[in-house]
Amino acid sequence: TMWMFEEQVEHKGIKRKLSEVFNESKENIKYLPGIEVGKNVKAEPDVKKAVADADILVWVLPHQFVPRTVQSMGAPKPGAVSVSLIKGGLELEGGKLGLCSDVLRKLLKHSVSVLMGANVANEVALGQFCEATLGTDATPQEQALLLKIFDCETFRVRAVNDIAGVELCGALKNVVALGAGFCDGLDYGGNTKAAVIRIGLEEMTAFIRHFHPGVKDSTFLESCGVADLITTCFGGRNRKCAEAFVRGKGEKPWAEIEKELLGGQKLQGTLTAQEIWPVMQAHGLTKRLPLLSTIYRIAFEKEPVANIVKLSPCVVKNPKKVTVVGSGNWGCAIAKIIAENTARHDDFEDEVTMWMFEEQVEHKGIKRKLSEVFNESKENIKYLPGIEVGKNVKAEPDVKKAVADADILVWVLPHQFVPRTVQSMGAPKPGAVSVSLIKGGLELEGGKLGLCSDVLRKLLKHSVSVLMGANVANEVALGQFCEATLGTDATPQEQALLLKIFDCETFRVRAVNDIAGVELCGALKNVVALGAGFCDGLDYGGNTKAAVIRIGLEEMTAFIRHFHPGVKDSTFLESCGVADLITTCFGGRNRKCAEAFVRGKGEKPWAEIEKELLGGQKLQGTLTAQEIWPVMQAHGLTKRLPLLSTIYRIAFEKEPVANIVKLSPCVVKNPKKVTVVGSGNWGCAIAKIIAENTARHDDFEDEVTMWMFEE
Repeated sequence: TMWMFEEQVEHKGIKRKLSEVFNESKENIKYLPGIEVGKNVKAEPDVKKAVADADILVWVLPHQFVPRTVQSMGAPKPGAVSVSLIKGGLELEGGKLGLCSDVLRKLLKHSVSVLMGANVANEVALGQFCEATLGTDATPQEQALLLKIFDCETFRVRAVNDIAGVELCGALKNVVALGAGFCDGLDYGGNTKAAVIRIGLEEMTAFIRHFHPGVKDSTFLESCGVADLITTCFGGRNRKCAEAFVRGKGEKPWAEIEKELLGGQKLQGTLTAQEIWPVMQAHGLTKRLPLLSTIYRIAFEKEPVANIVKLSPCVVKNPKKVTVVGSGNWGCAIAKIIAENTARHDDFEDEVTMWMFEEQVEHKGIKRKLSEVFNESKENIKYLPGIEVGKNVKAEPDVKKAVADADILVWVLPHQFVPRTVQSMGAPKPGAVSVSLIKGGLELEGGKLGLCSDVLRKLLKHSVSVLMGANVANEVALGQFCEATLGTDATPQEQALLLKIFDCETFRVRAVNDIAGVELCGALKNVVALGAGFCDGLDYGGNTKAAVIRIGLEEMTAFIRHFHPGVKDSTFLESCGVADLITTCFGGRNRKCAEAFVRGKGEKPWAEIEKELLGGQKLQGTLTAQEIWPVMQAHGLTKRLPLLSTIYRIAFEKEPVANIVKLSPCVVKNPKKVTVVGSGNWGCAIAKIIAENTARHDDFEDEVTMWMFEE
């Protein structure tokens, strides 16, 4: 039974009751037109009758209507339970933050679980693959029953014992989505939006933890957290209305925008922003949460929209010479940032040298050397056309000369060219250090996963830090706000110096002591981005892509932790983790080429797609996938990492692309090893049963060991 608030609608030229039309057609012609909801769904406009015999109540209505609805329906059936899908309805009561599920619990006097996730309704109704998170404190038996209501092949649900975390993620992401919409209204690109999403996730975490310190880190990495935030910030109603607010110069009231764009649906983000603002003020959180504060002030206090990216920077004499080793799209973009910073900090020589691999280019109808054209115009006409990199950047085609006096080497070239470049340049200056921006170059050596920074460290015999983040090169070069993460084990003084090279108002950098975590995120996200591109090639929607991104983040975590158990949870929530993954899956070259691969029916070789679409740039995702596949096989990780395995097989073994969403329900991070102690008649018989089950369940390692008394 579905309680339907009665409305008059026009159906075939006649004014009729919405519930009557629904019960005839099984279609909600106002709110979900064109889709049959189900022959076994009955609409009931009388709320009292609708809930009278219900054992399980599933709540899906705007939070402001909860009290009057409960009042109208009367007491629920004894022993009934509820699941709330309601996002919002937060209030401060006696210094404690009350949730909508608390209100329901208090009014209904029974157990209330919550379900949240990356779930744009139309995509769910069309059967596109997505995920959700059930926050519950029910018994295992009750949990299993609730999961049976929701979980199916296209709507995967996972239960966690963290109601507050799940519900608050579902409410607060609507406020962050307003910030994403403001960025879209200002025509900012994917880097900026990824930075706003990551900062939003960080501030959601801080807000939630202030009131519920026991909320788990893992909840933010579930569908209710990062995946729901992604899909809402790219495709939801809050983003859409916030963009319209900006394009209307902030002159249209929110109620008018809601009426024009949402067809009777409610705009939750503005309501939640108004609910949390007095809470933030009362608890002194406004300065700790600059993004949420700025969103509120733009929405309701006429603060300039451009302030969405004017947030506080991260809290963290011999001038040093900086050389950038590499001059492609990303090399030139980061050289521009570095040159601006060396010019304003006394710690560095003004001039930045950029090693440029010499090529012949056509310039004004004449064939010329690329480095000569660059040094005249300060523009890389092949890899970053139309943008002046900086008057204090000098291109040097001789790698030996380029690095000769460098105190700091910034590496930005495809990983496959590292060994020959180091060989050509000779020994670096004594005391020099490096920062690698190279994504990829993973290899297995003596059972250990080697990183590209390990290769550099071994060849150069000096300290190597890494810089990774949500950084599409053209957007960085245009000065659009974004972030990056510096993974380093340098001393605090050396860290501060490295940060000065990169950090500025439009390119915020934060240092973490986790080189492996930062670098591996930067490499593996390119493989996940192929999966996102496959989804785009199949014309799947935002829910599916958000699910693929979340599963990808989970599998990246599992892969990295297998080889580097000490990697920190917090690294995955930095720009190098979730933000870089988002921007690469929505706007990067790997996604673009993977979409083209699908649209070409998988018949074009990757090298041909790369040549057609990337203008001389290199496709890293396919290379990294080929590097990690034998590593995964050697370490028995293929079943534990079904998404990464499926991406590889689609890319290189002609597996059907549609299998990108035919994954196991969840990734088990630590599969259990089973040993049978005994090998007689019954021992062998039960070992046979066990072996069949370990082979089909991801909870266990495939191989079963059986102790056999030797005879």
